[in-house]
Amino acid sequence: MEFENLEILLEKYFEGNTTLNEELEIKDFFKNNTELPENLIETKAMFEFFRNEKEQQLDLKVFSIGKNRKVKMRKLYYQVFAIAASILILISIFTYTDNSEEQIVYAYINGKPIMNEQVAKMEAKRALLLVSSNFNNGTENLKHLSSFSEAESLVEGIN
Repeated sequence: MEFENLEILLEKYFEGNTTLNEELEIKDFFKNNTELPENLIETKAMFEFFRNEKEQQLDLKVFSIGKNRKVKMRKLYYQVFAIAASILILISIFTYTDNSEEQIVYAYINGKPIMNEQVAKMEAKRALLLVSSNFNNGTENLKHLSSFSEAESLVEGIN
């Protein structure tokens, strides 16, 4: 492309009247030509700046796409874990059985469970009275020891 033709395209470009193909021609011209007249050096710098910015934006888009994937995957993991936790809570609620219908065992007598509180209390009283009476029978024989200790003290007092 000749410089005169380029200047006409540049004038159309700055007015905003170029087509995409004409813009590509301008960009290719400045990309491939290193030796330019002095009046086009600043314009070449402007087109190089545009090209560099476009490349940087492409790099940022690639980076942001990768970052967005990580964020989306993390959100997906959180959603899956939240659903799993909810399912576990629901399962635990439905499998938990309230045993309030079961009767409480208050005591076992001869291997049989006693579920009535009053009967258990009566049996406990009867067992305690039996232990108490056996204890009192065992201590009756100890009464003779007190008379023996009295006799011993009398004998010692004589000596």
